[in-house]
Amino acid sequence: QWDEFSALDEIKNGHLKEFKFTHTIYSGQELKQLLEQAGFQHINLFGSFDGDEYGINAKRLIATAIK
Repeated sequence: QWDEFSALDEIKNGHLKEFKFTHTIYSGQELKQLLEQAGFQHINLFGSFDGDEYGINAKRLIATAIK
């Protein structure tokens, strides 16, 4: 799933500049598979920067891996 977003940034002279970007949302399993396909090993998923377990109620998806 991806969404297109726009962001406005005020330039010093008072003009606005618009930036467009896409945002992709991955599940933990999808991210793990993509990392494996890219040659990463020892992949770990966490639900916080404190190392909490990743699960359905996690507020974040943090991945660590070695290449």
